[in-house]
Amino acid sequence: MFKADDTGVTKAAEQAIAALGKNVRNDVLCAIRLQWGRAATTGGQPEIGKRELDGALELARGLGQPRTLGRCLYYRGALRYQQGEVEATDAIVDELLPLAQRSDDLELLVLALNMAGSIANMRSRFDVAENHLRDCLAAARQLGAPSLIAGILCSLNVPVYYRGGYAEAAALLEEAAQIFETIGRNTLATNVRSNLAAVLLAQGNPNEARKHIAIAIQMARDSGDQVQVSASLATLADILIEQRQFGDARTAAEESLSIATSMANPLTTIESLYLLATVEMRDGYVERVLPLLGRLRAALREHRLDVRIPMLALATAEWMLTAGDAAARPRALHWLAALSRLPGVDATLRDKAQRLLEREGEAVEDASTLAEIEADVAAFLDGA
Repeated sequence: MFKADDTGVTKAAEQAIAALGKNVRNDVLCAIRLQWGRAATTGGQPEIGKRELDGALELARGLGQPRTLGRCLYYRGALRYQQGEVEATDAIVDELLPLAQRSDDLELLVLALNMAGSIANMRSRFDVAENHLRDCLAAARQLGAPSLIAGILCSLNVPVYYRGGYAEAAALLEEAAQIFETIGRNTLATNVRSNLAAVLLAQGNPNEARKHIAIAIQMARDSGDQVQVSASLATLADILIEQRQFGDARTAAEESLSIATSMANPLTTIESLYLLATVEMRDGYVERVLPLLGRLRAALREHRLDVRIPMLALATAEWMLTAGDAAARPRALHWLAALSRLPGVDATLRDKAQRLLEREGEAVEDASTLAEIEADVAAFLDGA
C-alpha cells in the first residue's frame, strides 16, 4: 500500500511534479498537487503537505473554477485545523462557506459545513458546531454518497459527545460503522472505532472501549495514518488510566505525544501531555508533573485551543491535591467546582472534575468563568 512517509516515493513524486509543471495545464497540475498534499498530510509529512496544498491553492486561484478553489481551500484548511491554527482556519471558513453556499456543488457544501463545525468545536462552541454539522449531515444525505454520510456522522458525534449526549453519539457511530461495513471502506472505519472507544469509556465501559481502540490503532498503523495513530493512542492511554494500568498508559501517551509533536498536531499534543501528567500523579510520581504542566501551558499559549484549556486546569488542580499542599487546596477545589458546571467544557472533563471533588469529600460552589480559571491557573503556575 502507498504511504506518504516512504522516502523513495516522496522523492519520485517531487521529481514528477517538477517535470509536470513544465508540460501540463495548470488545472491538471493543481489536481496533482492537491492529491499529493493530502497524501503527505495523512502520512505524517505536514511540511510537504503544506507546500503542496499551498501550491495547489495558488494555482486554483488563477483558474476561475469555484469547485476546484473550494476543495483546495478545504484541504488547506484541514491541515491548518490539524496544526491548531485556529485564526487561519477561521479565515478559510469565512472564504469557503459563502463560496460553497453560492455554488450548486452539494459535496463542496458538505465539506464547508464540516470544516465550520470542526473549528467551532475547537473553540468550545459546541452548540454552533452541532448546528453546522446537522445541516452538513442533511446535505450529505441529500447527496446520497454513503462514505460522505458516514464521515459526517463521525463529525457530528464530536459535539454531541462533548455536550454529554453519549447515547446519541454512540447511535451516530453505529450508523457510520454499518455504512462503512456495507461499502467495504475499512480504512475509514478507523475513526469510528476510535470515537466509539471514547464514547464507551465515557459511559463507564472501559473493557469494551479497549477492544475497539486496539482495532483502531492496528487499522491506523496498517494504513499509515499517523494522525489517527496518535489520536487513538491518546484514547488508549485514557482507557488504561481508568483501568489503573499506569505503565502501559504511560507508554501509549508517550508514543502519542511523540507522533503528535513530530506532526505539529497541537490538539493531540496537548491531550497527550495532560494524560501523561495524570499518569504520573496516579502512579505516585508527583515530582514529574510540574514540567509536564509547563509544557502543556506553553502549548496552549502557542495554540489557542479553547477546547483543551480545561485539561490544564484539571491536571493542575489534581496535582495540587495529590501533592498535599494545604494552602493550595481551596484554590484547586474551586477550580474543580467551576469546571464541573461550565457548559463550554467537554462533558468527560466535567465528569472528571466532579469525581475529583467527590474523592476529596467536599461540596464547593464556584461561579468562575473558564477565562477566570485559566488566569488563576496561570498565576499559580508562575509562582510554583
